[in-house]
Formats: sequence, structure tokens, C-alpha cells
Amino acid sequence: MSSGDLERPVGVRRLVYKELLEGDYRKLAAKSNDSDSGGGARDLRFPFKEFDGIFARLLPLSREEHRRRKGGRVDVPLRTGPVYLDEVTETGGETTTEAEMVWETPTDARPSEGRIAKVHASPATRQLLEAREAMKDEEGRPPRVFVLFVQNDQGELRVHYAYEHELRAGEWAPAVARRVLEHLDNPNRRRDRAVAGYIDFQDNVHYAHDVR
Repeated sequence: MSSGDLERPVGVRRLVYKELLEGDYRKLAAKSNDSDSGGGARDLRFPFKEFDGIFARLLPLSREEHRRRKGGRVDVPLRTGPVYLDEVTETGGETTTEAEMVWETPTDARPSEGRIAKVHASPATRQLLEAREAMKDEEGRPPRVFVLFVQNDQGELRVHYAYEHELRAGEWAPAVARRVLEHLDNPNRRRDRAVAGYIDFQDNVHYAHDVR
């Protein structure tokens, strides 16, 4: 984890980023519950201990729901909050819709992982499928795509995606692109894991997971 005076993009308070793997796309498409390449239930996973604090800031509400734990039904806490999606209407105007996003605590089977639940059912995350298909090369190979959970200065959360080539071409704010690419290119990061981290511009913290 690094800290210091981070250059802050206009209007951005903090964000979480994650490289999307093949298993993540299958979850988004609701096609499988596999365990390879990020698979499993239809959610996006993050290391719970390292990311629970930042998701608490992105999703400031809470409630309890029944879940099965250790062979019984118990009430478990969930972090929740609205996520906003800006869309263009058929007439060329703009509209903003709101949905709930949920951060769940670890299960017995995955005791170290928190997760953003039911990503296949949310229009805010389903857009990530279109991002991948839109930029395949002539041989059908998909680009490297990062999902970004971005909170603005008003506390509103939106889901965006960034292509690696756009980050390198300067099409994103330098304060975001530089940190993500430093993480991606770091020779000390684990190459068998997805790139995942967060940047908190308000607290001047950048966390790059799996950098040794």
C-alpha cells in the first residue's frame, strides 16, 4: 500500500479496479458456475480483509439477510448502496437509473473472499459484456478490460470499464491510468492472479493487491 499526495481527478473521490478474467465474463453472462479463471457463483470476488474497508465507503448502507453458515441459517451483515447508470434514450436524450449493489461477507467455502453479488442481474455490471465484445481484434481475441467502481464527490457510485490500450494511450485521467498501469506492469506482482486494487484520493492511499 502506498500513500502520499495523489493527483486527484476532477470529481472523483475513490475507486476500486479489477481486471476481468474469463470466469468473470461467464458470470456476467450467467452461463456457468465454474471455479477456473475467476469462476464460482455469479459474483465478482475480492479478498475480503483487504477490500472490505473500501467497499464500506462505496456502499455505506447495511442490512442483514439469512444465509447458511456452518450448517445452519444465520443473519449475516451485507453492505449495500445505490449504483447509478447513465444511459442514452431512443430519442437521444440522457437518463439515469438506479439499482442496488450488494457486498457480501465470506462464505464457508470461500472464507477469505468478499463479493459483489448477482452481477449478471445488474444493468450496471452487465454493460461489461458489451465492452469486451465491442473491441475484439480481427482474430477474435478480446482486449484486457478493467472494471472500475467509481465514487464521485457527491458520493454517487457508478461502474465504468477501461481498456488497457486506452489507459496506455492517455485516454483516462493520468492519476487513474498511471496507478493501474504501475500495478499491471509491476514485476513483483503475481502473474497468476487478476490485477485488483483501489485508489482513495480523499485519504491519499493506493492499494495494489498481490504485489510482493
